[in-house]
Amino acid sequence: MMSPTVPALWTRSLKLAIACLTLVFLGKTALSHGQELRHLAFQPHASFFLLGAIALLLGSEAVAATLWHWILGRLDQAIPLSWSFTTFFKTTLARYVPGNVWHLVGRVHSAREHGVSLDKVGLSVILEPLFMIAGGLVISLLCLRFPGLQSLSLLFCLGLLHPWGIHQLFRLIQWAKANTRIPVSAPLQTRHYPLREIAGGSVFMLLRGIAFYLTLQALHPMDWEAMPSCISGFSLAWLLSIVLPAPGGIGVFESAAIEVLQDLATPGVLLSAVVLYRVLCLASEVLGVGLILGAPVLKDLGTISWSQRRLENPIHHSLKAIAIPVLSSGFRDSANS
Repeated sequence: MMSPTVPALWTRSLKLAIACLTLVFLGKTALSHGQELRHLAFQPHASFFLLGAIALLLGSEAVAATLWHWILGRLDQAIPLSWSFTTFFKTTLARYVPGNVWHLVGRVHSAREHGVSLDKVGLSVILEPLFMIAGGLVISLLCLRFPGLQSLSLLFCLGLLHPWGIHQLFRLIQWAKANTRIPVSAPLQTRHYPLREIAGGSVFMLLRGIAFYLTLQALHPMDWEAMPSCISGFSLAWLLSIVLPAPGGIGVFESAAIEVLQDLATPGVLLSAVVLYRVLCLASEVLGVGLILGAPVLKDLGTISWSQRRLENPIHHSLKAIAIPVLSSGFRDSANS
């Protein structure tokens, strides 16, 4: 058996180091948020709202994975949907490592191993947040707090996501690779406007907004008529946390949420809702990774028949070894008598 090469060892070591760092900072994040949750006052039946929020957040992660798959397909990359889901969920927890880029690095590395060109997978991780921003602008326009600014931002984003704009981004990436040894990929063939991807970004933001509304409902009773304002205000706060240069959007999202949602709850309740929302996001991501990792095991168990499971069970073998001699001797005694 051949020993692994030095690059392979470096790759394995890097993966192990990133995995360890992810677990460390994941535990640190969960511990810090857990301490903050001790002082929260929940409303009656809050568990139903929180479970619903986790389900919606998990659904939004599935929509984001599907969106990334659609983007790769638009960039002429024939990738199975199952691979896109698995890669997306397995790398999503790396976002908690300082820098907020390691989940993107993991996706690029996995796509490269799958045969996707570097420039196209790099363009895919650039386009994904742009489609989410466009979807967030569409959802936030429902509130119309700043219609002029939001409309101009949406027009700019929609223009950038036009096939011409996507081609310019791709040319920029290829220009950056011109002086490297990395081969340049074939030109893009996309000519249609990405309406499906923009709709996917809108659904992603809609699910996240409803999840935040349910989170706020668990802490502060509100009328259901306030849901559109809450969703659009949340979308605007999320957009500001993405656009403004702050580490992981920490601080920006909280400040923006207090400003745009001050008519729905007090600043203290809104800050508590943001903390609880981050915890639910973490729980949904961990649940998603667990489902992805457990799916192959369940699939293998499903392919084994019940009789095969009994035959492969050591307890079944032991009982069979004891029962057969006893029953045989009993039958012989009854026959002799």
